[in-house]
Amino acid sequence: MGHLYKLSATLSAHSSDVRDLVAPTNDLILSVSRDSLAIAWRRDGPNGFTPTTYSAGSRYVNSVTYIPPQKNGGPGSQGYIVTGGQDTVINVFDLSHPDGAKEPTFTLLGHRENVCALDSTPSGTIVSGSWDSTARVWKNFQQVNELRGHSHSVWAVLAVDEDQTLTGSADKTIALWQGSKLAHRYTGHTDAVRGLSILPEGIDIGFASCSNDATVKLWTLGGDILHQFDGHTSFVYSLAAITETGSLISSGEDRTARVWEDGELVQTLTHPAISVWTVATMPNGDIVTGCSDGVVRVFSRNESRWANAETIQAFENQVASQAIPSESIGDVKKTDLPGPEALERPGNKDGQVIMVKTAAGSVEAHEWSAGQGKWVKIGDVVDAVGQNQKQLYNGKEYDYVFKVDIKDGAPPLSLPYNATDNPYSAAQKFLAENELSMEYIDQVVSFIEKNTGGLKIEQQSQQFVDPYTGGSRYQANPISGSSGNSTSYSDPFTGASRYAPASSHAAATPPPPKPANSILPVRSALAFKQANIPAMENKFKQLNEGLSGDPNTSSLALTPLEFKLFNRSFALMNTKAHSPPKVPVETSAELSQKDIDIIADVLARWPSLQRFPVVDLLRLLIAYSPNTFEAPQTSQKVIDALFEASEWKYEPWPLPLPKHRETNVLLTLRALSNLFQVGPHKVVGTGPWVPGLFTTLATGPYSVLTKTQKVALATIAFNYSVVELVGKVDPLAAPAHVSLVTLILNNEKEDNETGYRALVALGNIAYNAKNQGTLSDVAAAAYRPLLTNVAAAFPEERVLSLVQEIKALLDNVSPSNEPNNAFIGHCQVQYDGSNLRVAIVHARWNKTVIDALVAGAIEKLKERGVKESNIVVQSVPGSFELPLACSKVISASQTQASSTATDLLGGAASLLSLDTPQRVPSPAPGTVTVNMPSKAFDAVIAIGVLIKGSTMHFEYICDSVSHALMRLQMDTGVPVIFGVLTALTDDQALERAGLGRGANGKGHNHGEDWGLAAVEMGSHVQNWAAGKF
Repeated sequence: MGHLYKLSATLSAHSSDVRDLVAPTNDLILSVSRDSLAIAWRRDGPNGFTPTTYSAGSRYVNSVTYIPPQKNGGPGSQGYIVTGGQDTVINVFDLSHPDGAKEPTFTLLGHRENVCALDSTPSGTIVSGSWDSTARVWKNFQQVNELRGHSHSVWAVLAVDEDQTLTGSADKTIALWQGSKLAHRYTGHTDAVRGLSILPEGIDIGFASCSNDATVKLWTLGGDILHQFDGHTSFVYSLAAITETGSLISSGEDRTARVWEDGELVQTLTHPAISVWTVATMPNGDIVTGCSDGVVRVFSRNESRWANAETIQAFENQVASQAIPSESIGDVKKTDLPGPEALERPGNKDGQVIMVKTAAGSVEAHEWSAGQGKWVKIGDVVDAVGQNQKQLYNGKEYDYVFKVDIKDGAPPLSLPYNATDNPYSAAQKFLAENELSMEYIDQVVSFIEKNTGGLKIEQQSQQFVDPYTGGSRYQANPISGSSGNSTSYSDPFTGASRYAPASSHAAATPPPPKPANSILPVRSALAFKQANIPAMENKFKQLNEGLSGDPNTSSLALTPLEFKLFNRSFALMNTKAHSPPKVPVETSAELSQKDIDIIADVLARWPSLQRFPVVDLLRLLIAYSPNTFEAPQTSQKVIDALFEASEWKYEPWPLPLPKHRETNVLLTLRALSNLFQVGPHKVVGTGPWVPGLFTTLATGPYSVLTKTQKVALATIAFNYSVVELVGKVDPLAAPAHVSLVTLILNNEKEDNETGYRALVALGNIAYNAKNQGTLSDVAAAAYRPLLTNVAAAFPEERVLSLVQEIKALLDNVSPSNEPNNAFIGHCQVQYDGSNLRVAIVHARWNKTVIDALVAGAIEKLKERGVKESNIVVQSVPGSFELPLACSKVISASQTQASSTATDLLGGAASLLSLDTPQRVPSPAPGTVTVNMPSKAFDAVIAIGVLIKGSTMHFEYICDSVSHALMRLQMDTGVPVIFGVLTALTDDQALERAGLGRGANGKGHNHGEDWGLAAVEMGSHVQNWAAGKF
């Protein structure tokens, strides 16, 4: 066997359970934790590793795998770390960033619940398993297979090769998949399957599995059980193999990792933690473990890599000092226990545990180490929870049986728990057995941990811990009408003594059936919740001190009342953002709307250079306390304050942006993204402020934004598409939302993640409209060019696959006479334009397309009752001149309305025969049209055509014109309909003018849409001005 494994390194940086890890090289370990972090540990010496952290989620991160380096030397040149967790997404981070990537390079969407298992192949194929009972296969960061066949959570996945996958499930079975087809099912375990590994001899021999039934089984691919390892005394969570030595390593809930060779247990590595969640092996044969104490440990057989004697002794002392509840050893009477003389007799096998009564009357547990040939103390045995009596539940004894009331008139549910149980597993089992949402698992775990606590030898009190005061006695707050019985417990979901679920109408709409391998719809919004709150708070206070200490800025510093509020806000975030909280607080009371107003006022008052921690705090408050922002006036004030803080509406936007402004813009976009959230009983982000938010976002010059800013902007569009799927939204928000999605998809040519998130948003929009039967052929025609654009810009599998899925939704749509408001922005209401005056200002480039668009707009204006004499047409050389021309036309009409200068502008009737689409000339200078109405324009339509060439001219004109036209309508109050057509090719432009000649037919004339939009917006503005809604 050679040397025994001994401690080599102890890696401490995680603040909660280490749930999974991999060790792809001798110098790299990747770990993930319930603290929401992923860490890349790089070796800096025989026993040392330097950590690099990644914000891998907003909740528990439970799974990790590794993709080897790419060969091209570009992105991914050091490989990728792939993480999954309760956020339901899979994040892929580039390991080549020396300080850790703040944002994932790729985000894989598809799973609906916790992603609890990940594996990968050397070529980069990823396999994932989830509580949603599916496994999924991803190639080139695009889903290629969805594996459906298990009835419960898929806890384990193993990528056998590029085409074969093994999955293990809580349904007690293992499945072998050939592509997406079930090839074989293995039965034999009597409880949930938790881990899988290829045998050390290779997959040709077979594979190993471990289970909650405390066994490890070796299988052939044909389904025969070669061998079963018995030795663990509780759940076995993880497996890893060492090819060179033929060793198999297992770890589990009994505090151990165990080394198996030649069918025998050869060494037991006991840890100072209840759960050894995960085990991995390095190429050099070293073992790496991750535990519930938040520590990663490395063990080695190579003496040169052993830790020094003092470190090893300290580790052994830590193991020996653990308190071991007696029920985990067995039911043995203390009077029957042998004395220390029993330690003079050798054990029967490695890992054997005996209890010895000392002269002082205490009981010690000792474990036989076959390698060392001696008994090793592994802890002191104590009675369960310091008590002599247990509680009986379903024929089994437990240290605790909590009673949880779910609803009036129904008996309370029992939550059983033993001191040796893992809180996470107990919580999951309780929720599953009682058909409660897994969204509550964090609260249940926190409840168990607060009201039981890990028993330490030095603890004297065995009573509950009050979660509010920290006192030794816990008393639940009685509800109104209750007797306030002091023996009741705080409900783990709400903190009250009774749990009342939200009304059913708030629940999310059940998803319709999906075809295999489909992505849509995506119903989980993405939140920007990552933060180093202590560092944020320290920076905030440092900046405030700087303002206070300078006589020129002292008036800007916080007042004592404001300082107290910010202290409370940071404390609240420490409570909400960590489970359990890292920083104890006296209260977790939510902030009031008045508190938010004060924070917004401080944000507006502070200088631009000092604003960023306040913006960041608002980002977290929005994410973790969404109820505080429910009032429309509160949301609107915060939105206004954020736009002001980021100088979003300010000109100019220089390239590059000053660093402070770049930071403020990024944090603002992330804060706005958090406004849209979807929970099991609540949808947030449906207020009347939504249309204005999207309209303002569209005014920013897209080309100036950084990659991370664009990702945040696309996330806003994506999150609202999720809200639209399940919530009751303002119909006026739909066109503004679609316009933002269109802006991104038309302009994003560089960052695939931005393009992908916007594409998913478009897919959700299409799915929702089709599912509701409101998707029209006009809408479908309008969005096919967007799909063409994004496919041409990012020809990767995940994009192309999603494009095809959206195209399938757009096919076979029934014809309609009116554009659908979910796509193009037109309402089913027939607005009356008889009292409106409308100007059309058009460019002359691309004459054929322009003529058709102008004619289409005029046709719809007349159809809605706009008089020919009230339609004025003007032309300019190109699209770049449109903003100035529109501005002067509006100004001239307003002058005309207050004077008799009717020769300033002519009417359309004297300029054009409207029977057929044709060239629309401008009137000659000084032309006078008789009977010209002295009325200002109610709307202006700006029409142009931009076709992308080989230079950046296209992007510059698109950004500058759209920005200027948006500012014009905001400044003047006159609706300016954006009719600047953007296309990659001549054929695309012709199709969008109704002159197509390709496979999609003639297409749709967007000029008609702009004419209808002008009538609608002109009517709205008239009514609003008159106080009519």
